[in-house]
Amino acid sequence: MKAPMIVVVTAMLASAPAAMAEPVTLTVKIAPVVVLPDGQENATVPVTLTLANASNQAVTLQASNNCEIHIWKVTDSKGTVVTDHGICMMIYQPQSDTLAPGAHQTADAGISLHAADYRAGETYTLDYRFWNISAEAKFAVKRAPKAN
Repeated sequence: MKAPMIVVVTAMLASAPAAMAEPVTLTVKIAPVVVLPDGQENATVPVTLTLANASNQAVTLQASNNCEIHIWKVTDSKGTVVTDHGICMMIYQPQSDTLAPGAHQTADAGISLHAADYRAGETYTLDYRFWNISAEAKFAVKRAPKAN
């Protein structure tokens, strides 16, 4: 089994209006090969998200509502959006969480992919924004064997 492909992106967040920005990184892990059904079905693919606060100060993570915490899209090798889970119709209900100095926060999530939109053998990029911090991970698609 191949190790997951991981890309880490550093973002800057303010821990308080008067404080200096502190570095927080997001790591997104997805299987390097995602097996999708052969047909019109949706498949939920597991993703692991890890935020790391590399500073010596607590950082407050903020979002305008619950669905703004998890925003993601998948693009093909040409940069064309295949799936976009970025539209959030919820009303303004602020959410926040605090990431302690040196702390890591891990969350398991699932992305729903419509199998017919993906081609076997192609490589795709998952662009995930968790608590307004972005990172990417690449994956290839394989088709599940047809059941007899």
